Amino acid sequence: MGRQKDKFWQHAEQLDSSHFKYKFCEKQVFGGVTRLKYHLAKVSGHDVASCEKVSDDVQAETLLAINFESSSKKRKSCTSGESICTTRYGPSVPIPSYGTLRGRIIPEARKNLEKYAEKVKFSWKQAGCTFMSDSWTDLKKWSFLNVIAYSQGGVLFLKSEECSHVRLTASYIFDILDREIQSIGPNLVVQLISDNVSNYSSALDMLTGKYRWLFKTRCAAHDINLMLKDIYEKFFWVQEIFYEAKRIIDYLYKSIIVLQLMRSFTNKHLKYPCKTRFASNFLMLQSIVEVEEKLRLLVASAEWRSLRNSRSFEANRVDTIQRESFWNGSKEILRFMEPII
Repeated sequence: MGRQKDKFWQHAEQLDSSHFKYKFCEKQVFGGVTRLKYHLAKVSGHDVASCEKVSDDVQAETLLAINFESSSKKRKSCTSGESICTTRYGPSVPIPSYGTLRGRIIPEARKNLEKYAEKVKFSWKQAGCTFMSDSWTDLKKWSFLNVIAYSQGGVLFLKSEECSHVRLTASYIFDILDREIQSIGPNLVVQLISDNVSNYSSALDMLTGKYRWLFKTRCAAHDINLMLKDIYEKFFWVQEIFYEAKRIIDYLYKSIIVLQLMRSFTNKHLKYPCKTRFASNFLMLQSIVEVEEKLRLLVASAEWRSLRNSRSFEANRVDTIQRESFWNGSKEILRFMEPII
């Protein structure tokens, strides 16, 4: 069944029920798809020889598949009742047992959190708190509306309402925020902060109409994001620089071979922009400019020229790295955007 379903069998020719031949190097071996994958990915060990003739793209694709499968197995082991996954701080740190976690560590953490919450709630009685609300959508298109209480004592996350299948109208937002205000006591809430979009703005107007003492405050971060959006949309040369920078990052992160080479030169992760957070364009550009000289050395190196990927049409577009106009434009954008950010 595995030979029928797993796509990596396309790189092998089945000889009989237990033997197959690698298509790249034509070696004949026995075993299953795991053996095939380690061979193609050039992963040492596992009683498998590395393939010396596999193409870079197939090696990269297979290595990513192996890493993904390994991560999936670790996540599954975390959910079993017999084991608990913990963050690995170092080889000398012992992993606590399930009994230790359940009997001591988790209860202690809960007590600390409860003490923190009590301290924050006590501060509400002294000076009140600010309600902050925002909605967001994850990669699976699930939408959530969050409510947070902020005060001089700290921050408490009050609610996350899943709202994927409803219209996020002003009335809907009003009902959720009103319930949370009632749950902690209307006299303890003094200010409301949210995005400046029309549905939130109308909902906050309804709340300040019901609770006359509440202040409605525009979200400064949202306003700044809209300013950055205007800069991006109205100045073509700024948009073009961001586009060139994103194209560089897209290519460097597209292949694991290229990515590993880039990291060996820069020793750094480059930032990727977010569509709706225009400040992320600035952070992306900043991360590239910080390693300008190292990126120039990368595309001029013998290692880069030896890669078949570096001779592709996409790689030719990354010659932007050697263009003075790109770097001069990038630095000019950083100079005038930095105070806003």
